Amino acid sequence: MFEKIEKFDKIRVWKGEKTGWHRYTYGIAGEMFFRKLMEKKFVAGKCPECERLFIPPRIYCEDCFVEIKEFVEIKELPRVYSFTFLFKDLEDNLLKEPEIVVFLKWDNIEGGLIHRLKEVNIEDVNFGLVVEPVFKEKPEGNINDILYWRPKK
Repeated sequence: MFEKIEKFDKIRVWKGEKTGWHRYTYGIAGEMFFRKLMEKKFVAGKCPECERLFIPPRIYCEDCFVEIKEFVEIKELPRVYSFTFLFKDLEDNLLKEPEIVVFLKWDNIEGGLIHRLKEVNIEDVNFGLVVEPVFKEKPEGNINDILYWRPKK
């Protein structure tokens, strides 16, 4: 049973080794997204009815309730839609340098991604900032294939 968290100071962090019994699958849309991410590409699911695009991809349109089978490569870069600065780690220790966490959105695409922003001064972070991903040298097929985002050069 899950307990409702009413106060954020009650949030707990699970630390420890993974047990071998838990398995999480990405599903069809998630698998397509992470396969393309390994190629340093981004894809969105496209609704055949209303033609809306979704990132991360979904398998059903949330408006039309139509199955999504088409995935479209997105070549445009996203923009910072929202951001926050982290000054403490999960154990409430002060960080040596603040971390910047951003919510990224692509123009005319539903959804977005949350990730870290680096190679930028805090004073220069703003809404609408166009950013580009910095990828791992050897991708593994998960969101951590993106090391972080940085302002477009």
